[in-house]
Amino acid sequence: MNSSPVFVIVPGASQTPSHYAHIIHLLQARGHGTLTALLPSGGATRLVSAAEDAEFVRSRMILPILDIEKYDVILIMHSYGGLPGSAAARGLGSADRATSGRKTAVLGQIFIASILPHGGNGEDVIALLGGKWPSFIDVHLSKCMQLVSTVL
Repeated sequence: MNSSPVFVIVPGASQTPSHYAHIIHLLQARGHGTLTALLPSGGATRLVSAAEDAEFVRSRMILPILDIEKYDVILIMHSYGGLPGSAAARGLGSADRATSGRKTAVLGQIFIASILPHGGNGEDVIALLGGKWPSFIDVHLSKCMQLVSTVL
């Protein structure tokens, strides 16, 4: 296991890795490794679920650092990135990893302006917001449902 953790930055829904250049610079200037990537939902031409983004974060961003590079990870998640990022980290904490004989783990999760849904209660984000979208978000539900039905 290597000594200094790698910071994995999970971008928000409308951000690209380039949006995090300054924080990457600051971390690297202090000797920390960093990794970020464009989520599958970023710029997608089809509907991509948070579960697909979570699987990408887990299999392509976190596990290679933990299991191949042998570094611990600290997640930095911005906005929407908190949903797939925290889901991707499930079961990768120190205690869980130690029970399977692994020495590296996700040591922490940093949320920046992120949605923090209650874990495991089965509610969606809208339910957590009281059952309706915030007033500053203009939602065209019928158009969304049309799009979903054409994709499914």
